Amino acid sequence: MHHGSNLADVIAHARELGIEVNNLRRTGEIQLSHPTQPSRPRLNGRRKDAPRSATRFVNRVEEAVQGRSHP
Repeated sequence: MHHGSNLADVIAHARELGIEVNNLRRTGEIQLSHPTQPSRPRLNGRRKDAPRSATRFVNRVEEAVQGRSHP
């Protein structure tokens, strides 16, 4: 994934990786979380493009998950 990707695609890929996607408050804000990462980025769910923090988080989780599955 890269910065500026479609947010819906990033969220779908995040769910495939086991990332928890939470809708916060009723403001359109979304929070991502995964046990392998200490940070939990928040993003504006009303935008169509994915912010850099979201794509970076998904890429880090993907690296961590792939690292565990391939010894």
